[in-house]
Amino acid sequence: MTADTIDGLWRYAVTLAGALAHRDWQVLLAAFGPAPDDGQRAQIEVLDGVKLVAAELPLDGAGADRRSMEAAAATLAEIVRRESCDLVHLNTPMLAAAGNWPVPVIGVAHGCLSTWRAGARVGARAGKRDDDMAWRRQMMLEGLVACDRLIAPTLAFADELASACAVDRPIEVVYNGTLPHLPAGLEHGAPFAFTAGRLWDEVENIALLDGVAARLQEPFIAAGTSKGSRGQQARFDHLRVLGQLSERAIRAHLARRPVFVSAAVFEPFSLAVLEAAHAGCPLVLSDIASFHELWGGAATFIDAVDEDGYVEAIETLLRDADLRHRLGNAARCRAMDYSVKAMADAMVTQYEGVLKERQSARGLPSCVD
Repeated sequence: MTADTIDGLWRYAVTLAGALAHRDWQVLLAAFGPAPDDGQRAQIEVLDGVKLVAAELPLDGAGADRRSMEAAAATLAEIVRRESCDLVHLNTPMLAAAGNWPVPVIGVAHGCLSTWRAGARVGARAGKRDDDMAWRRQMMLEGLVACDRLIAPTLAFADELASACAVDRPIEVVYNGTLPHLPAGLEHGAPFAFTAGRLWDEVENIALLDGVAARLQEPFIAAGTSKGSRGQQARFDHLRVLGQLSERAIRAHLARRPVFVSAAVFEPFSLAVLEAAHAGCPLVLSDIASFHELWGGAATFIDAVDEDGYVEAIETLLRDADLRHRLGNAARCRAMDYSVKAMADAMVTQYEGVLKERQSARGLPSCVD
C-alpha cells in the first residue's frame, strides 16, 4: 500500500493498514515523499503485521515529472516482487500506468487533477499552468485504465471522476473511516469556529473563510499548512492560523466542540470533517454533493460562495449552546457510520474479489475463501 508522508493520505493509509493487520493481513507500507519522521515511524512500529518501506519515492508535486513518477512506479513494482506481495493498493492510481505490475492493482482515487480543476473553477486562470499539468492528467487517465479495480471514497466523487476522466467501468465506493478519539461532553471555555486542512489549496476556499473571520466577534481558528508542494502560498488577514498541528493538538481543539467549518468547493471525502464529527462538533459545510452524501441531515449546508450565509450560520451556532449540542450530537451519531471496521471490511471484500478474478482468469484454484 502506498502512503504520502505529508498529507491526510498518511492517516488514511496507517489507519487502514492497522485494521488490515488485525485481520491477519500482512501490509507493506511504501512511503512517498520526504522520509517519515520519528512520530510517523513510531505509528508503524506499534502495528504488528505492518512493515514500512521508506524509499523516499517522489510525490507528484514540486519537481516531479512523468519520468520520475514512472521510475517511482518501477521501483515500487520491484519492491512488490522482492517482498512477494499478492496485490498492490495504490492511493495514487496514476502509478498503475507504469511499473509492469506482477500482481493485481487496486487504485483508490482520493482526488485527481481534472476533478480538482473543475471544482476550483479556475477557467481562464488555468492558462500555462494547465499545460504544465498535462502529463499528470494523461498519466492519471492511463492509470485508471490500468488498475484491476477502482475505488472512490464517495459516490459523488466516483461520479465526478467517471465524468471528468471518461471512465467507462465500475468505480466501487468504500467510505473512509477513522477511530473516535474523544468522548462527548468535553466542551469548555468560550465558543469559537475552527477549520483544518490544506490552507494553501484554492479548492479549500480559505479566502472566503478569512472574510468570514473578519466579521465574527468570536475567534475563528485554522490549522494546516499554508504553503503547498508546488510553491502555492495562502495569505490570511483575519483567521487565527496555527500552522500544521499534530493529531493530538487538533484533537485538543476538537475536544472543546467548536463549530467546525468547511467551505471547500471540491472534496472527495474529508477526514478532517469526520474527525470533527466524531468529537461532537456541529458542522457548517459547503453545499457540495459529497458533503450532502455523507452528512445530509447532520450538518448545516451553505453555498460555497455565500460569505453572508456562512457568517449567519456560524453566528447562530455560536450564540445558541443548545443548538450546538443538538447538531454536534447529530454529527457524532452520523460519524459512527464511517468506522474503521466498516472501511476495512469493505476493502477486504475488494481485495479478495480482485484476487479471485485474477486467479479465475489464469485458471487457477482460488486460495481466497
